Amino acid sequence: MSPKRIDDGSLAEEAGEPRFSPRAPFHTALRSFPLRTRRPGEPLVVEHLVRRFGFTLVAGAAGLRRPILVSELHRPGLALAGHFAYHPPERVQVLGKTEVSFVADLPAALRFERFRRLLSPETPCVVVAHGEAAPPELLSAAEEAAVPVL
Repeated sequence: MSPKRIDDGSLAEEAGEPRFSPRAPFHTALRSFPLRTRRPGEPLVVEHLVRRFGFTLVAGAAGLRRPILVSELHRPGLALAGHFAYHPPERVQVLGKTEVSFVADLPAALRFERFRRLLSPETPCVVVAHGEAAPPELLSAAEEAAVPVL
């Protein structure tokens, strides 16, 4: 597959990977993202996401150079409920309205413990979506684990 220029001047694969569009779902953009921001041989890291998508870093700045090794995202609802048996820590973790409202009903100590378990050494970052505020326990656990929260 040879790279091909698209309307914003970035590169996209001719076949296989989808093209990037600012309106594309985040996982689609993440799959095609490495072709646009990395030099050959340079790993995709969280800092690239911050620069390309304009994310605001709210915690875990020490982890901005964490690598993103897989393009799949994870909504960690079951993990936040305490079931970590098949939790994929290597994925970007996305907290939406459902996850944020669920953890709001948990006691603060339990919220902190769940976020601590969620943020493993393999976790690249956490994205808090839909304009939701990141819970304070997430911010504390993220600083402790050096996992960026965007």
